[in-house]
Amino acid sequence: MELGIDTSTSYASLSLSDSGQVVKHQTWLSKRNHSVELVPAISCLVENAGISLKNLEVIFVASGPGSFSSVRVGVTTAKGIAAGLNIPIVGIPTADIERHPYLKLGGEVSVFLPAGRGRVYRIDYQENNFNQGQEVELVYFHKDEIVINEEQIVCGESVEELINSGSIDRSLNVIEIAPPTRSVSAMASIGWLRFKEGLVDDVAGLEPIYMQSSQIESAERARRKN
Repeated sequence: MELGIDTSTSYASLSLSDSGQVVKHQTWLSKRNHSVELVPAISCLVENAGISLKNLEVIFVASGPGSFSSVRVGVTTAKGIAAGLNIPIVGIPTADIERHPYLKLGGEVSVFLPAGRGRVYRIDYQENNFNQGQEVELVYFHKDEIVINEEQIVCGESVEELINSGSIDRSLNVIEIAPPTRSVSAMASIGWLRFKEGLVDDVAGLEPIYMQSSQIESAERARRKN
């Protein structure tokens, strides 16, 4: 069995899967309560499935970007469970999870995730396969122009907010789904494939993906110059 943990944004998700196929899952609006709600939710999910943590073979965890504190809660919890059970861990970029359902459509994909304070993270994929380590761009959507070409697929939790603010046009190739937009099945599928290919992370070394304060300051300075 595999345990999937995603606390990238205000929405949290957990899943139990068997060879990448989800058998139990839970998604809820946690807002900023991840540190209080996550561990009890894991215990409840495992108990309802009639198993124990000792039955787990690997942990999948969404590694960001997203809310700094919420991503860190999920990654830290996942690392603690993996270390305690001496099992592997697979960190999955949150944008990969958002993009996965549209992978077979091919072409370019732009994923938008909430960054708070009128900002979103933008991650662009140029090819028909996963390119881990894509550059993360910080966009001030009330002030910056968001350029999307007609062929790009646009998806992610922030799409609804970007449409409502007039930052992107609904007539484009936009996947408009009310949050939560990430699929637990997508996460389980990605995690299982990477696990079977041996693409596991070092439990001690796995860190959340987020922009450092120096990177944010640089982005703000560049925006002010423009």
